[in-house]
Amino acid sequence: MVTVVAVPLAEEIDRKGLAAIASASCACRAAACGGFRAALPDTHVDFLDLLPLLLHVNHPRLPGFVGTDAPAGIPGYQPADATLLCARGAARTFSYKRRPLPHPPVQGCT
Repeated sequence: MVTVVAVPLAEEIDRKGLAAIASASCACRAAACGGFRAALPDTHVDFLDLLPLLLHVNHPRLPGFVGTDAPAGIPGYQPADATLLCARGAARTFSYKRRPLPHPPVQGCT
C-alpha cells in the first residue's frame, strides 16, 4: 500500500518536506516495479537488479564503465547476493568491496 503525503505548496521546500516527497516517490516506484517485474523474462529482471550495482561501483570489467573519474556510489546501497552472482556472470573477476562514500554522487531509493 502506498501512502500519499501532502506537502503544502510554497516558494521553498524544507528538508522535512523534501524527505517526505523522496520517501513517497520511492514507495510509489517500489509498488510499480513489483507489477511489471513479474511480467518480464528472467534475464530482464537480472538486468534490473544489476543496474544499481553498475551505478554504485563503476567497475572496469562491468558494462557501462566509462572511466575512473565517472561518478559512482549510491548512499545506503548494499547489493544482494543474487546481484553479486549476476555481476560475476558478466565479469568473472569482479569482486565487490564495500567502500565508504563521504559524498555519494548518485541518489536513489534503497
